[in-house]
Amino acid sequence: MKQAIGIIVCLLLLVVSGCTDKEADGSSKEVIAKPLTLEQKMVASEQTELSEIHKDLLLKIEEIGISQISIYKSVAHGMIGQTLLNEITNSQDHLKVIEALKTSELIPGILNTSTPHYDFIFLLNNNETYAFHFWLTSGEKVMYMDVKDTSTGYTISIEFAEFLLTLTN
Repeated sequence: MKQAIGIIVCLLLLVVSGCTDKEADGSSKEVIAKPLTLEQKMVASEQTELSEIHKDLLLKIEEIGISQISIYKSVAHGMIGQTLLNEITNSQDHLKVIEALKTSELIPGILNTSTPHYDFIFLLNNNETYAFHFWLTSGEKVMYMDVKDTSTGYTISIEFAEFLLTLTN
């Protein structure tokens, strides 16, 4: 019996001594962050690259200029809707859309989203086209993604939400 009590006391001492973040001399233990795995590094690198690709695209759109923005009611990811809601040919509106896109921030991770609300098709002055899905709700941040990359999304500040919504009418 004495032996069992001794073992229990030893176990309790081990448990109690292991439940502190102090060393035996009273100093704090150094907490070391675990290094990223190769897979985590690759994901972080891919997200940076996607962000750089997107920035390059926005600079290209701004440099070449937009001749028209066509807005459609969206039907599904990766597709452009058939119901045309509006065509924007006003260059001031184009500049404000570019300004809104330039404030965008990458949403980290791979997204799984609901059906987009709108599809914006940008026809550039050199006749290239680019398509983006938009989720627009009054009073909320805007989310959008490239139709060709529906796993990566971006947010636009709430200040542009109302303006972008007016374009859909």
